Amino acid sequence: MSSRQVIAALLKQFGIRDNPLKFAFYEHTVLDETKNIAVRRLFDEESVLGLVARWTEQTGNSIHIDDILSVKKLVLQENETGDIMVS
Repeated sequence: MSSRQVIAALLKQFGIRDNPLKFAFYEHTVLDETKNIAVRRLFDEESVLGLVARWTEQTGNSIHIDDILSVKKLVLQENETGDIMVS
């Protein structure tokens, strides 16, 4: 499922009647001990599950998922520009 499809499904599941194009997924990565965060907007056709799978591949099998989630987050929020993305 693409990130666009996941957003539409989540909005429907939670009864939010808003334009799915107003929302996007963002990947947050904690960079260091000072809690600086790098933010990246996922592409509309990018697989959310594929992204999370890559997080585990990059760190290897010896890292527990809790450790990964302490530095990686997937955030659903309105587009930062406030513009509706038209596809």
